[in-house]
Amino acid sequence: MWGLHDVHDRMVGSSGSFASGTPDRGVQQWVMMMINIARGMFGGKKSSLGFGVVKELAQRMSEHVSKTLPVKVMINNRGQLSANRIARTLEQCYAMVLEVHQQRKLGYLRRVVLASDLRWELQEMGYPRDFVNLTVEGLIVELSKSGSGT
Repeated sequence: MWGLHDVHDRMVGSSGSFASGTPDRGVQQWVMMMINIARGMFGGKKSSLGFGVVKELAQRMSEHVSKTLPVKVMINNRGQLSANRIARTLEQCYAMVLEVHQQRKLGYLRRVVLASDLRWELQEMGYPRDFVNLTVEGLIVELSKSGSGT
């Protein structure tokens, strides 16, 4: 495995242009692998790391919450919502996650990204902080019950 200095030395000569005209095949493969990893970290779909899938899952969960528990109701008429309705909505969201977890085995890093993305999605929609914290904590508990994920 090459480090960044190795790639630089093999790709760029002292003149600041490619040393031999074109980088060798191994360097090209390494650079493409790094690009694919970066794409995965920032939501691209070409990486095998699956962070794009995790981001989409967080969006689907937040959309489900917003359809069944609208922000205005949560802020203005929270007393009118039954605990069963809130619990049922959150359980449906957690079921989405467990389904994906069975297919793709969400490891520690993906779980962290999912919890963070869900937190930001719900906060940006305007949900109260205590509801967001409850939702994310419940997600973490459900994921920890489902196994190690590695």
